Amino acid sequence: MTDPLHVELRRLAALVDPVPDDVRAAAEAAGALVAPDWDWLDTLTDTVLVRAAGSRQLSFGADGVPVLDLELHRGDDLLVTGLLVDGPAPVEVRWAGGVVPAEVDDAGCFLVAGLPLAALRVVVCRPGARPLATRWLCPWPPR
Repeated sequence: MTDPLHVELRRLAALVDPVPDDVRAAAEAAGALVAPDWDWLDTLTDTVLVRAAGSRQLSFGADGVPVLDLELHRGDDLLVTGLLVDGPAPVEVRWAGGVVPAEVDDAGCFLVAGLPLAALRVVVCRPGARPLATRWLCPWPPR
């Protein structure tokens, strides 16, 4: 904000109670996990799978139109399977410790195994359009 009052309040806060270096570093690292040119996918469905304990099935869309179906399977590590409704496009699975590209077949299906049991997001990198991203997903079913 450029309002003079806000500018002065921010200056005083930084002088009197500065953000600790470790907190600033963590915030910068978290910010690096978000690209400002992403469009967010909306969660259309989120279902705990009875047939597979520790699994979730989710559907995501943009403007109410389905785009991505995911299944998260939790075991010793995490397995993510997905289907792009409109066919193949580059996909990345991201978590705080890294990113891995998914191999997407001609039908739009992909599988990424061996992921850490941590919050993750999936980014669909559409050619000629802004990437679509899920919000952070927890691999364990909601309570």
